[in-house]
Amino acid sequence: MAAIMGSRIPPMFEVGETYQLEWAEGGDHTYQSAKVIAWEAPLLKVELQSGERIINTASALFIGATERHSPPLDIGALLGGLDGR
Repeated sequence: MAAIMGSRIPPMFEVGETYQLEWAEGGDHTYQSAKVIAWEAPLLKVELQSGERIINTASALFIGATERHSPPLDIGALLGGLDGR
């Protein structure tokens, strides 16, 4: 689908959001959760448990990313069954 002239294409990554990243490393696939610090296509700066890393998303080694959402809260479980039952 062609972009409409003057429309803004949303960014691939949102700063502050957490993603599950996948890339090839040594013949294996590596998966790691990372928080986006900066995004300036094609470079993605993320915070990992091991520190900060800059990933070239245009590299053939970068496979993909999935946005990580928090699961919905179960209010009943949080309140410990205080729903009058």
